[in-house]
Amino acid sequence: MNYGKKLFKIKLFTLVLLLFIFSNCTESSEEKKETQIIHNFKPLNPDLEIKLEPFATIDLYGNSNYIAKLPIAFEVDNQNNIYILDAGSSKIAKFDSLGNYLLSFGGKGQGPAEIEIPTNIINYQDTILISSLRARKNLVFNTEGEFLKEEKLKGNASNLIRVTEGKYLGFQLLSENEQRTAYLNLLNKEFSKIKNLNSFTFKHGEKSFVTNFLDAFPPFASNNQKIIVSENDDKAYSFSVFNLEAKKIKTVKFHYRALRFKDWELKNFTKDMGLLDKNLAVTVNTFYKKPINEIIPQNENTLWIMPSIERKDSLDSSMAIDILKDFKWQKRVFFNNIKVNDFKSDNLSYKIKNNFFYRFSLATSKLEIYKIVEK
Repeated sequence: MNYGKKLFKIKLFTLVLLLFIFSNCTESSEEKKETQIIHNFKPLNPDLEIKLEPFATIDLYGNSNYIAKLPIAFEVDNQNNIYILDAGSSKIAKFDSLGNYLLSFGGKGQGPAEIEIPTNIINYQDTILISSLRARKNLVFNTEGEFLKEEKLKGNASNLIRVTEGKYLGFQLLSENEQRTAYLNLLNKEFSKIKNLNSFTFKHGEKSFVTNFLDAFPPFASNNQKIIVSENDDKAYSFSVFNLEAKKIKTVKFHYRALRFKDWELKNFTKDMGLLDKNLAVTVNTFYKKPINEIIPQNENTLWIMPSIERKDSLDSSMAIDILKDFKWQKRVFFNNIKVNDFKSDNLSYKIKNNFFYRFSLATSKLEIYKIVEK
């Protein structure tokens, strides 16, 4: 082979290599551009004032018109009517916005409008859906309790929320020997996986979780336009934002100093887990709090984030909320009339609807309702 041919091949090879590198660099650059990073160093609206004024309380064990057996979840419709899912009776109890009992519907069984061991309740455009992990079916009712249809499911999920028409988000567990993997999946209407957003594998014995339980189940939410998932890092206050196709589009970060649990806080966490299962022993193998404990959408533009903060003692338990608008930090607000712990608890659930703040406690079977007053 003469020198000219050798030189031509070398140049051709170099050109192909450069095109390959340039192509990869371009794709990497495009991916970085697609994922926007928002840094929140200081509040943008330090004069913002928000109060939560007590409005009503529904006591599910002390209500004279409806005594619940095992209330586990709730929903709110566009008229502020409240629907309590009672797993003990497999019924839904409906209350008005003031907490007055109106009616109940559904029931335990295998016939029409009946279900065994319901686990989720979802309201969408004033249509009420309840689902059962065991029966793998949904029951759909209108807001007056009229049974509309039954939907068969191929999969199951817990902590379920609706994302958009025909799409849901929830945890799906896969067990193998003494290991379990918790998958946070985007699901179709049959609860089959569309895409995975987060996963964590942990050991699970018959009566114990040999892990930091908080690692397995990151807080998440949806505001009808985006999906928000905590990155669940002990030492970084950040969350990911996905579009409704579960494609990551933003990372939102805050300045944060890692916080250690105090002994009394770890005791509260162990006690909280015992409320879910008295036979369950929890081994926490971390000393650090999770920066994000709850993500609560107020509307399509505003998020309430419940962060961990430094606590002086067990009496220092006021609820702290970081208010974000368009994912930009407005202010941290403290509510002295609501007491919390600095960990994600499955015994508590929160919702904001039509300028009302709702907090439901499994431990007390009470739903507290507060009016949001912004100045």
